[in-house]
This record gives sequence, C-alpha cells and structure tokens, in this order.
Amino acid sequence: MKFKQFTGSGRFRVAVALLIAALFMVTWVLGSTVMAATGDVFAVGRNFSGGDAFRITAAGTVVTTAPVVLHRTTAATGRAITNTEEIVGVTSTSVARIMYLPPSSTCLPGQEITIKDESGGAASNNIGLYGVDGGSDAIDGASSASITSNYGKITVYTDGAGNWFTR
Repeated sequence: MKFKQFTGSGRFRVAVALLIAALFMVTWVLGSTVMAATGDVFAVGRNFSGGDAFRITAAGTVVTTAPVVLHRTTAATGRAITNTEEIVGVTSTSVARIMYLPPSSTCLPGQEITIKDESGGAASNNIGLYGVDGGSDAIDGASSASITSNYGKITVYTDGAGNWFTR
C-alpha cells in the first residue's frame, strides 16, 4: 500500500494522522474493509453499493458517498418530541395535533428536527408546534408555529440556548 505524503502545516498533518488512526480503529472494531489508499485518495469502509463509504482527497477534503440516514419516528397523537428524533411523521390528523419540541438546552447548537404531515390532513386539522411544555423555548421569537397545509412540514434548528428557528 502506498500512502500520499501530506504537506502543509504541522497541525494539519497531525489532524490527518489522528483521523487516519481513528478510522483504522473504527474499521478494525467493526470488522469492515480496512482503509485503502488509491493514488491521491484515502478511502474508508464500504457503502451499500460496494463503493467507498467516504474518502479523504489529497487536498484534505472529506467526501461522503454513503447515504445519510436520519432517525425517523411517527406520531398518531400529539406528544413531546425527544432530542434524539430528527424526523417526526404525523400519521393522523383526524383532529388537530400538538407537538412539543425538546428543551433546546438538551440539544446541540444547529441540531434540526423536521415535523411532517404524513397523513395529508393538516389543512383541516392543523399540527401545532410548541416549545417544551408549551412555553419556555421560543420558535422564531413566538410561542408556537403551525403546519396548515396538507403534507406540509416545519424544519426547526436550535441555538442550544432557549431558541428554535424555522429553516
């Protein structure tokens, strides 16, 4: 195996070396394909179609070729959303639904949650989105936001300090 010699600052070389060492350990522990070098590119693992899961180019750019799979849950009734959920599909809008966001302080800054009307009935029975327990966290400075169109969605992200923002 021939590896490309990295040039650049000492910090960059150390960061790349640490990343490569971590990737070796992950692939060894998981028993997946060992890191291989092809020309100027380092490739790690395998994606679903047998290609590289991700690779690092000679310029230091990380390129992913594997799909990003988000954590999707469903809700047939109104409920509290947890900080581990990324997509919440509301599967019943036979009546209006109220969904509560997790406390933003329990989420990472930039963390996103999408609430989607999967039933196609939100125009008749809206889906309300509120800060935790209906109060303390604001959504774009307001206490709530709503999905009012069939198959509509709201994607929000947090600053991790009491605020949610629509995207």
